[in-house]
Amino acid sequence: LLYIAVEYNLPIIPLLVSVVIGSNIGGAPLPWADTPAVVLTLYSDFGLLDFLDKLFIPCMIYTGLLALYTYIWYKKTKTSGNRFLPFRDKPEIKWNKAIPAIIIFILFIASVSIGPFINISIAFFSLVFGSIGLLIHDRSPIDTINNLPILDSLCFIIALFLIGGVLEYTGILSIIAEYIISLTNENSYLIMLAVLFTAFIIATFLSAGPAAATLLPICVNLDPLVANNLVFAALALGILAGSSMLPWSATGGPVLFGEVNRFLSEVKVNEHHKERIMKVYDLKSYISFSVPFSFIMLICSTLYLIMYLNIVS
Repeated sequence: LLYIAVEYNLPIIPLLVSVVIGSNIGGAPLPWADTPAVVLTLYSDFGLLDFLDKLFIPCMIYTGLLALYTYIWYKKTKTSGNRFLPFRDKPEIKWNKAIPAIIIFILFIASVSIGPFINISIAFFSLVFGSIGLLIHDRSPIDTINNLPILDSLCFIIALFLIGGVLEYTGILSIIAEYIISLTNENSYLIMLAVLFTAFIIATFLSAGPAAATLLPICVNLDPLVANNLVFAALALGILAGSSMLPWSATGGPVLFGEVNRFLSEVKVNEHHKERIMKVYDLKSYISFSVPFSFIMLICSTLYLIMYLNIVS
């Protein structure tokens, strides 16, 4: 994307920030797509059909809205100028090594999509295709594993469950659930919206993972009061909107900054394009794009959940 942005003189903020928000949207509607979705699947009865029934449609709508929103920003911020060709020597793609990896990736995605319908765990497919990927790599499997940031990911996921477990053991989460019930007077609509906005706030300032880990036990207690597992849908949609607000609200933000930093250190660009790319580190520029769209998703989620509950009640 950065190669394209520099070569075609595209606006940096709408191009890069929309990718982060798009990755958040893509991680919401399927049970294996992102950490909050996995946590929701493992520790509740919110299954694949619930994801497809309650989350897939709003996420498709948000994808279309994001494309339109990005295009409006592009038209508003695009700069004039002819195509610039700073990268005449593009990185060579070793297709003999890339094609087998691409085939395995496509087969893996197809398998985990079909697996839940034929009662085969996605963990089974992950182990099988992960092993195949290690075997076809030209380095030894042990060296490949040692150079992957697996331990960081495992520690992060373990920490999430530890946070949720400690809070649940102390009884704090049950107290919070009781307060929500008493304040909402057991009204299904108010309970659902309370979960939605609480998830939005926690995901914004902490991150998507901690929001899922801390709120899921509360949602389990509140679930009997809201029809059709909609309390979990409210949790997922609140996390989606909140995790798109700030650069640190989801994994995609730090990954984006890391890749931008690597690009600037490895690729020589002139000062004009370097200054344009560096704008993504400016919080004001970042949130000027992300915050309005996050509130659009929050408002749409509110309306969607109210209409859905009204239909099933």
